[in-house]
Amino acid sequence: MITKIILAGIIVFFSLNIPFVKAAEKDCSYDEQLRLREIVGKLSFSYELIDYGKAHLYDVYISGFTKDIYAFVEGGNTDFYYEEGRITKGIAFKPGENHKLIFLATEDTLCPDYRIMSRYITIPDYNPYSKHHLCVGHETYSLCQINSSIYKEIKDIVEFELRMNAYLKSLENQDKDYLKPVIEDKDEDLLFFVWDFLGKYYMPILVTIIISGSLGIAYLEIKKRKEIL
Repeated sequence: MITKIILAGIIVFFSLNIPFVKAAEKDCSYDEQLRLREIVGKLSFSYELIDYGKAHLYDVYISGFTKDIYAFVEGGNTDFYYEEGRITKGIAFKPGENHKLIFLATEDTLCPDYRIMSRYITIPDYNPYSKHHLCVGHETYSLCQINSSIYKEIKDIVEFELRMNAYLKSLENQDKDYLKPVIEDKDEDLLFFVWDFLGKYYMPILVTIIISGSLGIAYLEIKKRKEIL
């Protein structure tokens, strides 16, 4: 008898809850899911480098956040929530890292806790050597660019200074070469003038030589004949 009562109670319980489940599934329609995906798809990310004392880390800002969504970093302890009048942000991300953000729907939607989609962010690099005094005035050089990853290839500050000093020395040499006076080579100029002149007037000169040679030969031949006579 007791078993029948318990079984009847279970049947009544599930029969009462089935309409609510179906209603929830119906409310979280495809159109609602699409609306939530559009919100997440339009989000934009920006990064601000912050000096936290012991390290330079990035705060991540997400523009376009609404009360319909929230997010968390997979494998991390950072959550992103909507705050009225503020840009949603997460703090203290290490430079150069990649993170997967999982977005879900809030209780304010028809799809509470619905997993909307995931998005990936790449935290910019931070080059600690960019603050070195040798970089002053050379911020665009690869060793000095603030977001350059080249610092990973440098063993220590000694190697950085050696490479920077070599670069600065090369700039000095370029300046010296630029300021060096140009020494004119007169022999080269004369030779160039001769070749240029011959290139322009070689035909008249050749004709003149041929005619002069022919006249000279004829004159010598006539003179020779007179001497024989």
